[in-house]
Amino acid sequence: MSFLETKYLYMAYGMNTNKRAMEARCPLAKPMGGFYLPNYRLVFRGVADIVPEDGGVVPVVLWSITGKCLQALDRLEGYPHLYTRRKINHGWLTYMMQDKTQISKPNHNYYRMIEEGYKDFGLDDGALSQASDDAGGDFYRSRHFRDVRVDSRYGKPSKFKSDWIADAMQSGKMSREQAEYSWNQQEYRDS
Repeated sequence: MSFLETKYLYMAYGMNTNKRAMEARCPLAKPMGGFYLPNYRLVFRGVADIVPEDGGVVPVVLWSITGKCLQALDRLEGYPHLYTRRKINHGWLTYMMQDKTQISKPNHNYYRMIEEGYKDFGLDDGALSQASDDAGGDFYRSRHFRDVRVDSRYGKPSKFKSDWIADAMQSGKMSREQAEYSWNQQEYRDS
């Protein structure tokens, strides 16, 4: 099998979460699904990047790609100058920015492309809107980043804030204020 035919697992967190965009640039890419990567945070440096952060959560999409697609992604991502290629999690390829010094907001169309990608895979867009807010963006926020709790064993959402609060109140053990405080203090842990 030649390099161009070799299969790789590629983890996207920015514009490459968008199905239409990936179909255009990498027609042979096959989506493997969306999930939540624990202990990282999404940031904007004009374009998306991820940084390690204990307790952070980043919505991501895993793709099966060919060597030919990897070459196309390298060109798109400005590899090796703008982004560097890294192996993360279980050896999945992803791109991280070389320059970690600048935080700046994305343009509207870039933001919307990522937002559409999150919708393609049913991913919560709270981390996206939080990263935009942190960079000085002013895009619509549909859900706050802290409104999803992730089971770090599987990278899947375990509870949404509203569901957890409703469950805590229904059990009769907590008032709404106590449940919100408990959620915000991260006292809840997956069992």
